[in-house]
Amino acid sequence: MNKTPKLRFKEFSGDWNKKRLSEIASIKGGYAFKSKEFSNYKDKYQVIKMGNLYQNQLLLDRSPSYKKEITEKEEQYLLKSGDIIITLTGTVGKKDFGYSYRISDEKNLLLNQRLGLIRNKENISDDRFLKYTVLDKFFLDQFFESSVGGTGNQANVSTKNMEEFYVYSPKLEEQEKIASFFSLIDDKISLQGEKVEALKDYKTGMMQKIFSRVLRFKDDDGRDYPEWEEKKLGDLLKYISSGKTKSKNEEGRYKVYGSMGVIGYTENKEYEGEHILIARVGANAGTVNIINEPCGISDNTLAVKCNEVIDCRFLYYKLNQYNLSRLVFGSGQPLITGGQVKDIKVYVPTLNEQIKISKYLYVLENKLKKEQEKLDYLNEYKKGLLQQMFV
Repeated sequence: MNKTPKLRFKEFSGDWNKKRLSEIASIKGGYAFKSKEFSNYKDKYQVIKMGNLYQNQLLLDRSPSYKKEITEKEEQYLLKSGDIIITLTGTVGKKDFGYSYRISDEKNLLLNQRLGLIRNKENISDDRFLKYTVLDKFFLDQFFESSVGGTGNQANVSTKNMEEFYVYSPKLEEQEKIASFFSLIDDKISLQGEKVEALKDYKTGMMQKIFSRVLRFKDDDGRDYPEWEEKKLGDLLKYISSGKTKSKNEEGRYKVYGSMGVIGYTENKEYEGEHILIARVGANAGTVNIINEPCGISDNTLAVKCNEVIDCRFLYYKLNQYNLSRLVFGSGQPLITGGQVKDIKVYVPTLNEQIKISKYLYVLENKLKKEQEKLDYLNEYKKGLLQQMFV
């Protein structure tokens, strides 16, 4: 069975051929290296484990494991430029595996168990084109459909099954052109990603300098503001309590906010004006957001209303920098209470300096948001093209 993609370079025509993955690539699993032989200190070889491959990125600094020497058998698992590696184990019912990465100029990497290796066959397939084939929905649908349960809620995909996966493949010349085109998009995504990360680091650094009082603002006449004073958060708030909105619907005049954003709608506004929201229970306990609109707030969220001596947005930035998650307790259901938050002691400047700080950080936050939106757009653009340029 042959097919053609929706979007195609004009110099190419004819159907793409439907083939088994094993016809265009060799596939094998990683090796069960002995963990007792690993070193945490950088050495000649690094063993690539499941945790090093996440969200289609190779994270070499994430819990690295090294080996000084390898045997002749282990040498067979040295990765080469152009190799594609993929995670084979995840959670039943989730798509937290199937992450893949194409090796480029990385050296002396060894493939551990629970990872698969896909190596293109020369003069039949282009390794860069194969990289995008593995990222395509057609391939991933087969990948997750073939997963089987293992120990507990573990899901596994075998390399033997992967050999039987179907792929659509054009002639080598068209593969190379498509691969070059997507490589240009990847370069743009990479540059934009670096820009976003640099802005995140800059914002984090500036917040650290501001709230440690290394960096101070001056008033409009160029004079120093008074020294910051230590306060208990409870003295800066009108109230802090669990949200009281009980019902949430798919439609309604007002949004209902939960710990991580909008979770529904209601016809009744129970809160108005600026509020800080703190996730109260669960894995996200301690996460901080800010809103300024009539709304409802669910009971898994702490609603914080500032009094007249504190700028609410300033406090929002301060709480983010403070990292409330360190207050979380409870092994079964992580929890944070309003009482804990009220007892926090913080240094605060005068209201005028608070406002200057919050305005500065707000501009920085918006700049970061816009750059993140550009990155998200590029990723969606690439995703859309993959769907149209692959069968």
